[in-house]
Amino acid sequence: MMARLLLFLSGRMIRELRCEDIFTGCAHVEHGPDIRTLFAQFMAHVREIHGITSPTPELRIQVMTAVREVHAHAE
Repeated sequence: MMARLLLFLSGRMIRELRCEDIFTGCAHVEHGPDIRTLFAQFMAHVREIHGITSPTPELRIQVMTAVREVHAHAE
């Protein structure tokens, strides 16, 4: 509990992508320290689960606009 409070107070932020924001009904949530890592992890999910092997520019834009910054959680 104390570690979580310290992370919150430190203001450490990570990036989050919720697949639901792009593919209705998919509850997958990805977290990453930066946009590149997050995008790579999320696109691996999109390939494996949604069968999209070659994302269109429109999908890339949707993904990039769906990125949120959230407080890091204590592991």
